[in-house]
Amino acid sequence: MKRPVTVLSGFLGSGKTTLLNRLLKADHGLRIAVMINDFGDVNIDKDLVVGQAGDVVELSGGCLCCTVRGDLIESARALLASRREFDYLMVETSGLADPFAVAQTFLVPELEQSFRLDAVVTMVDSANIETWLEQSSTAAEQIRCGDLLVMNKLDLVIPEDVDRIRLRLADINPDARVLPSINGNVPRELVLDVDTHRPRPLHEEHHHGNHDEVRSASFAADIELDYYRFDRFIQDLPDGVFRAKGSVAIRGLKRRVIFHRVGGRNVLDQGAPWGDETRCSKAVFL
Repeated sequence: MKRPVTVLSGFLGSGKTTLLNRLLKADHGLRIAVMINDFGDVNIDKDLVVGQAGDVVELSGGCLCCTVRGDLIESARALLASRREFDYLMVETSGLADPFAVAQTFLVPELEQSFRLDAVVTMVDSANIETWLEQSSTAAEQIRCGDLLVMNKLDLVIPEDVDRIRLRLADINPDARVLPSINGNVPRELVLDVDTHRPRPLHEEHHHGNHDEVRSASFAADIELDYYRFDRFIQDLPDGVFRAKGSVAIRGLKRRVIFHRVGGRNVLDQGAPWGDETRCSKAVFL
């Protein structure tokens, strides 16, 4: 029996990992394997995924439509060869990846024998999507490729703007189903095993995103940080840093501190507790 695959797409900071975590923790009885691709040299998202850490495969490098696509095929092969028991595969792409390439990967005859592409789910940051559409063709391509569009962060949008954003999405992708969401909260039965993937017509041209326009800086070190100095540091980030995320060890705290920056808005939150592993801090800035 072919295992269904959900490709989770969406621009930087749209809430992909939040939705993924909700789906992993939902009461559905599925054994879900996860593949994660992140932009930059340090993969943060793998540390933010909870619930099934043993079945998380890391794909570093940033662009699933380029060299990492080969890693995706190899990882799928390795997952099948490992004989791990799983019912479902979820692939979270980086915020700068074109999901069309991922969907095409699962049409390779070798993988098509074992997997069935269930849906491409594109997360939409309702608070920032109009800005991203003006600045990046990748944001529009992700929406165009989606079978399901999740309008996330609706709590950050005034009601008068919601209809305008819906019309903008419908103009880009009139065939997709649109689901409203706050903080990645979507009923799992509307996202998993829905069998809604629509193959794109062959005459539609696939464009690789231009990642040269986005530069990344990252750090990873076995150090603990002072909370107040770190908070001041992220508050003082220049406007040119439009996306950042990290998992840091704060001196005196028993849990990781997770931080996100999207469009100038910073959020700090508690992460998983530290165990016996070395306390470390790492972050990526775009």
